[in-house]
Amino acid sequence: MTRILIADGSDVVRRLLKLLIESRAGWVVCGEATNGPDAVRKSNELKPDAIVLDLAMEGLNGLLAAREISNSLPNVPILLHTVNNIPAVVAEAKKFGIRRVVGKGVDGDRLLNAIQDELDAKPRGVAALLEEAAPQIGDGGETEAADGGEGAPPKVN
Repeated sequence: MTRILIADGSDVVRRLLKLLIESRAGWVVCGEATNGPDAVRKSNELKPDAIVLDLAMEGLNGLLAAREISNSLPNVPILLHTVNNIPAVVAEAKKFGIRRVVGKGVDGDRLLNAIQDELDAKPRGVAALLEEAAPQIGDGGETEAADGGEGAPPKVN
């Protein structure tokens, strides 16, 4: 089950997003937030698989909320769902940990596909780097043989 948190100040938009997201088999809206601080709190409590934030929220806008969420949940994809999907906002959003900006009013399938693309993407952040480096770390400080051949004594640092 894929769990998605939605945050938007509009009751109507949240209802429509919930209907849209839950139309995808295996997806459920695990929580709804009405403002930025609520989005941060619920993200940390619910630990969703993905988050859809509005830009214009009270308390903390979507960018500031995304920065706080990214600090505690660096591998959870955050999508900004906004009417302000101009290049300047898109560029700024990346600085705050937002992976993708999707315009409000676009075809619902585009939002669903954007969420799926981000869920399918490899995790980003320090945890992802550690995950990638883990298989390369040898036991006891040993690395591959100097000549790469089998049976060669290990090179010790």
